[in-house]
Amino acid sequence: MSSSLKKVYICSSLRTEVYERVSKLLDEVLPKAIHLRPFKEQKGNRLNHVEVDVAMIHHADEIWVVGEFGRDCSFEIGYATGIKKPIIMWRDFTNAKNIEHDWMIYHGVNSGLIQIRDVEKLGEEQGKQYERKSLIGEL
Repeated sequence: MSSSLKKVYICSSLRTEVYERVSKLLDEVLPKAIHLRPFKEQKGNRLNHVEVDVAMIHHADEIWVVGEFGRDCSFEIGYATGIKKPIIMWRDFTNAKNIEHDWMIYHGVNSGLIQIRDVEKLGEEQGKQYERKSLIGEL
């Protein structure tokens, strides 16, 4: 696998309807990328899942927040900010209120670590520069 491929950690809700909507969006606009993404059906010890998510965040070149997000994603955003990973928050109708009213996100934007972009432009800005591959076995 080429090391020049950008690795993107995808942060979004794991609720079935959100996960499927985000998956469809990523397949359409991000056909060339290494997606690092938590599994939808996480059972068992939550701390083990946190360790896997943290390892994926460390392995990623950047973090994308897509669609709805809650406390788990807030942890991931805060963790990624703390280790100075660039974060792109793709704003849409499901997350605009959270993005606009969260003081931690505001701080991340002011620090230059978080960029907020409109999801309608996702395909135009990003879709051609990534190659999609699975990286789960390499972590």
